[in-house]
Amino acid sequence: MNETFTLTEVAEYLKVSRKTVLRYVKERKIKAFKFGNNYRITKENLDKFYADNSLENEKNSIKK
Repeated sequence: MNETFTLTEVAEYLKVSRKTVLRYVKERKIKAFKFGNNYRITKENLDKFYADNSLENEKNSIKK
């Protein structure tokens, strides 16, 4: 089973506010699913978001 994180846990990991993570979810920048009244984000989706938004990725897209 995939490891999942709450919005608060993701916010702490990314060093942003919980509100920012919620905005990313609503803008579909981070894939999440609802579990009851709360969102959960899988480690796989968090890793994908992190990789897609890394500085290394931005450097590569500028060179093209």
